[in-house]
This record gives sequence, structure tokens and C-alpha cells, in this order.
Amino acid sequence: MPPITDPGEFVSYPPPYHGHYRQPPVSPGPYPPQQYPQQPQSPAGYYPPTQQYAPQPYPQQQYAQPPMIRVAPTSGWAAASLVLGLIGLFGGWCAIGIPCILAVVAGHIGLKETQDGSRGGRGMAVAGLILGYLVVIPAVLIFFTVGGLGVIGSTVPDPTGTP
Repeated sequence: MPPITDPGEFVSYPPPYHGHYRQPPVSPGPYPPQQYPQQPQSPAGYYPPTQQYAPQPYPQQQYAQPPMIRVAPTSGWAAASLVLGLIGLFGGWCAIGIPCILAVVAGHIGLKETQDGSRGGRGMAVAGLILGYLVVIPAVLIFFTVGGLGVIGSTVPDPTGTP
């Protein structure tokens, strides 16, 4: 086909489809051809709908409410124990171990509060106790060791014999 040079030039296309088509010839098979009932045809090949359907509304969706899980409130003593234990671990030596002693006290009160399950935070109370004891126990041992050596040293006579 030559290229189109004039915009007014027409190009041939196949004819539009009007609902009628030709089937290729079929060779007769071993069975007799089946007869189908004839459908009424409109002249243009358009079949109007036989029944109009009204749009149906969608059924209302039923959403299940998610189960509400009630969580016990966290014990303030347990949270304070954890915070004081962390402060005591990282800066307790500078504060003479006071945050660690407070962490141990708050941890025991937090454990008592969380024992029956009415309050949460048992893990925080245990962590605060561990962090508090991690500093308090060595501090107590060092205190009594140094103090005990000082007492022993003051009661033992001087071996050099100086007055």
C-alpha cells in the first residue's frame, strides 16, 4: 500500500461488523447436524435486553469487633527500680551507690505489687533488683573488707616497736 500523502485520501478498511457473519463451510461428520432453536433477530443484529434488572444494594458488611485484651497497669515501683538500677550501674560509683540501694528497695516493693497479677512490670522489678544488687553486693563486700582490715590493723601492735 502506498503511503498517504493527501490528508483527504481515504484508506480502505474492512467493513464494519453488523452482527452478521459467515461461518466457514463445515464438512458433514458421522453424526447428523443438531438443530438449535432459532433466535429472533433484529435487523441491525442488536438484541435488546429481555428484562431490566434494578441495581441490587450491597449487603451490609458485618465486621467482628476485635477482642479487647485488658492489660494490667504497670507498677510505678517496678519502673523506678529499673531506672534507678540503670543509673546506679552507670553512675552509681560516683553517687556512692545510693541509686542502687534505692533500686533494690523499689524493686522489692515492685515485686510485691506485681505478685498477684493486678499490676504489670514484674520483669522491670526483677531487672532493677539485679542491676541494684550488681553494684550493692560488691560495694558492701569492699566496705567490710576495707573496714575490717582497718580495724585489724589498728589493734595489732606495730612490729617495729616504735612508740
